[in-house]
Amino acid sequence: MEEKTISNSRRCYKQWLWFMVLFMSFSVIYVDAVWPMPQMISSSMARYTLNPREFIFQYSSGSSAQPGCSLLDSAFERYFPLIFTDYRAARPRQHDEWFRFPFTVVVHVERAECEGYPDADSSESYKLSVCSGQAALRAETVWGALRGLESFSQLVYQDDFGEVSHN
Repeated sequence: MEEKTISNSRRCYKQWLWFMVLFMSFSVIYVDAVWPMPQMISSSMARYTLNPREFIFQYSSGSSAQPGCSLLDSAFERYFPLIFTDYRAARPRQHDEWFRFPFTVVVHVERAECEGYPDADSSESYKLSVCSGQAALRAETVWGALRGLESFSQLVYQDDFGEVSHN
């Protein structure tokens, strides 16, 4: 009888252990899937929390594309609700220090082609760097900037508590 109890205890322990491993794997959110897949991606476990009330897209001062570039202006409007899918859930909490700081996505385009369509020779390359408080997106053309904005949006996630983060 004692041997059977030990056997049942081990089985229960193994089941509990598997449950905990499964639970922990779901509680750690890490996004590293971007489509279309960039030629090179380097990421870390760092998380940058985004506050929708303190989040902006802006053009860099040296960018060829500036406000009035219809392709990027409309992309900025389109990506905000994609990034903050549940704007109401991400309410500022007074005790959270990070929620007071802004996050800016600065876009720099080398050659502005704000009107028209891409062709077979249009460059869609971009470089996206993210750090605390800012993301820098550099692209040769607006088409590359659009790809970079798409990649940025895919690396954002919302946790079970409504906190929106980028990693």
